[in-house]
Amino acid sequence: MKTQRPHLFAALLLYLLVAVLPAQAARVYFNKIYKGTGTAYAANSNDIDITSPLSGTSFAFTSENPNDALFSEVGNNTAGYITYLSGGTTVSVRGGISRRRKSGQNNQAFYFYGKDVNGLADGTAYLLMEPDDELTFPGNQNINTDGSGYLADLNAFLTAQAALPVITVSSVTVSEASPYAVVAISLTTTTTSLTFTPALASGTATVGTDTGASLEYFNGASWVSASGGIPLTAGATTVLVRASIVNDSSPEGLETFTLTTGLLTGGNVQNNGGAFGTVTIADDGSSANVFLANNNTSTPTSGTADSDGAPVNAVSGARTVDEDTALTFTAGNTLSVT
Repeated sequence: MKTQRPHLFAALLLYLLVAVLPAQAARVYFNKIYKGTGTAYAANSNDIDITSPLSGTSFAFTSENPNDALFSEVGNNTAGYITYLSGGTTVSVRGGISRRRKSGQNNQAFYFYGKDVNGLADGTAYLLMEPDDELTFPGNQNINTDGSGYLADLNAFLTAQAALPVITVSSVTVSEASPYAVVAISLTTTTTSLTFTPALASGTATVGTDTGASLEYFNGASWVSASGGIPLTAGATTVLVRASIVNDSSPEGLETFTLTTGLLTGGNVQNNGGAFGTVTIADDGSSANVFLANNNTSTPTSGTADSDGAPVNAVSGARTVDEDTALTFTAGNTLSVT
């Protein structure tokens, strides 16, 4: 059973949080969220239909006000963004938390409704599950929402998470001429031990084509395979992970892929669902950053700013061009001019 949070104790912790922490955007992390199956949800919808959890990692809700150390509300609405990584793409949904789901005095989830560019409800809604109650709703059901005040529980949830460390993954830009891309995976404390198995996700760059298919990490003496998992032991805060880069002759401009930690085991951190960083491969001459095989840091050295020219858009079917149009095609394709 989930331990109840006395509001007096929560209020004291919230006061200390405001007094000690600098201004920053309030953020809470989730491992499991649902998107409602309906299309006409509003700020005050009494229920939400759910099927299965959203596919993705690194779910978070962040206040729209960057100066909010604690969540605040205007008209029973805490404006902010849901962000998460899905299929190598970072998804951001603007909206607000306006209701919740509870059982007795136990808060189980927060109801978030989406907003359009004008700040009006766009008909979408999400259910953000508190980690202790993730197994409460298996999906394929209708969930009632509660209009009673949610803000104290949202900030108590924030306070509880704020006492835990956070894991982060750095982002980096490299030249396509770089043999590797190296990112740093870091914890904000030295007192936690955990294990994770990182993975690559394609974006505009294709994993296995524009990159190698496997990852390595630096164990303090040499680069070794990360396939069996990477330990971050107490006393250590950072581990380096690298992916190999494929330097081909195709003009590709800027391409990106992501490196994710995957789920974390053996330790308790704010974002147990993991974190991700973005690697940008520059094939347009804009970056000379390279990581050579013997670079055991997350700082690139200066090398060749690779450029294979401007990308060529693929054309199929008939197209009308004038006499000054340059036509480029690859071997194995057919070009007919009439």
